[in-house]
Amino acid sequence: MKANSPGRPTELTPIVKQRILEAVPQVIIPAQVAALARVPKQTLSDWLIRGDKDIKAGTDSIYAQFSDDFKHAQAKIVQETLAFLRLCPKNYQALTWILERCFRKDFGSDSEEIKELIRNIELIMKSRNGGLRNGDTEAEITQ
Repeated sequence: MKANSPGRPTELTPIVKQRILEAVPQVIIPAQVAALARVPKQTLSDWLIRGDKDIKAGTDSIYAQFSDDFKHAQAKIVQETLAFLRLCPKNYQALTWILERCFRKDFGSDSEEIKELIRNIELIMKSRNGGLRNGDTEAEITQ
């Protein structure tokens, strides 16, 4: 790991990092993660941006590692949510809402992933319900 640049030491200590990463599964949204971990949301955002820049530059810094760990924690939540979604397709609307709001870039309404997920859920619902009921449309199922 690269030593930090000279100057004031970072406030991203191992204890703060741990608090943040433990908050991710509890509240998902970065602003709420920051609040739960008692870190200003702008500071969290700055650390993540700095980490992304370091990753792109090929620099192994505490910020790069933190950004990678933060994204890994978020990916685990997505994985758990999708696994739960597979178990209870009747409640898919609430779970897809969470994914869309918390991970808009990956699961927003314009995302191919969410469109494919909705198509798959429609197929599951059709097969479990023996097809569409009289008068139902596919649009009503996806809303």
